[in-house]
Amino acid sequence: MEDLHYARSANQFGEWETVAHHLCQVAAFSKNFLEPIGYGSWGEILGIFHDLGKEGELFQQVLHQKQEHVNHATPGAAAVYQIYGGKTSALLLASVIAAHHSQLNYIDPNTMTRILRGTGSRLDQNGNTFSLFGSDEWNDALKRWKAYGKPPKLSPGKPDFSQQEDRRLAQMLFVRFLYSALVDGDYCSSALHFDPEYLQRSQGPALDAVDAMEKLLQVQREKKERSTAAGALNRLRDQLFENCLAAASQEP
Repeated sequence: MEDLHYARSANQFGEWETVAHHLCQVAAFSKNFLEPIGYGSWGEILGIFHDLGKEGELFQQVLHQKQEHVNHATPGAAAVYQIYGGKTSALLLASVIAAHHSQLNYIDPNTMTRILRGTGSRLDQNGNTFSLFGSDEWNDALKRWKAYGKPPKLSPGKPDFSQQEDRRLAQMLFVRFLYSALVDGDYCSSALHFDPEYLQRSQGPALDAVDAMEKLLQVQREKKERSTAAGALNRLRDQLFENCLAAASQEP
């Protein structure tokens, strides 16, 4: 097999996408998506590690249709957890990476330790084989990864939700922000490999906030006039709408 490792098979031009190109491109997308909330570096980390597991030979065999049922996401999660010291922030990032092709849950640190050390079963809970397992495979993949550059700094730290009344809800929404940034970045990168015009075609017109607000208010008026729902329910809907309008004047 060639020395280069690939993330995507050939497109219509016969071009295979390398793991390095894919990781760097997703890192750029995810960083851009999260910068408005001050967590661009987190997005960069998510992107640069999310498919590290594709550096394993098992995943390369998947691309050549010689292997199947290979889990490449969890090894990337284990890499983040290891490199960033097993902190709470690292666990959040690892959980998002592990879930970027599946269900969003907090990942068990013991699973990541098992992957890094190569102890116990190489299968995940669904019977899929981890693409990287044990120190030899891990070190080989890490050597390839280090060619991309130094790991981004994990800054700022995890938001402090302790003083918020709905702190569990706030943390859940923050994790979903991270998840959305990675999944969208991954999708954009993959789509571009097979369709170079994807971004140009998928971008809509610039937002005209005044026009959009006028249309929203018109829709609200029409709904109030035509609604056949119970009065109590409509009063709740109206109150929710007014609360949203009031919240718009607050700090982000």
